[in-house]
Amino acid sequence: TSVRLLADFATVADARSRALFDGLDVALAERARSRQDGGELVVEGADAQSDRGRFDALLESTLVLTAALVVFLKDSFDASFTDSFNSLLRTHFYDERHVDAQWADAEPALRRHIVT
Repeated sequence: TSVRLLADFATVADARSRALFDGLDVALAERARSRQDGGELVVEGADAQSDRGRFDALLESTLVLTAALVVFLKDSFDASFTDSFNSLLRTHFYDERHVDAQWADAEPALRRHIVT
C-alpha cells in the first residue's frame, strides 16, 4: 500500500465526479466545474481572513479532488466486488456440469462464501 495525496486524484476527475456537484450550492458547484475544466487546482492552504480568493480556490479545488476520490474509491470497490464474485464462480461453478445451474441452486453456495 502507499499513501496518496488528494492532489493525485486530479487525474481521475471526470464527468462522473462532476455529477457529484449536483445538489450543492449552485455558485460553488459552477466555480468548481470551472476550476476542474481549467485544471487550476489549488492544494496548498490559504487563510480565509487574509486571502479570501485563494481560500475560495482551495475550497473549490478540494471539492473537485474529493469528488474524484469518491469516484476512484467506487471504481475500486466495484472492481474488487467483480473480482471476488468471479473467484467464487470459478471455485463453485467451474465446468460444463454447472452451465445450466439455476440461481436458486447457486445462491446458497455463493452466500456461504461472501465477505461483506
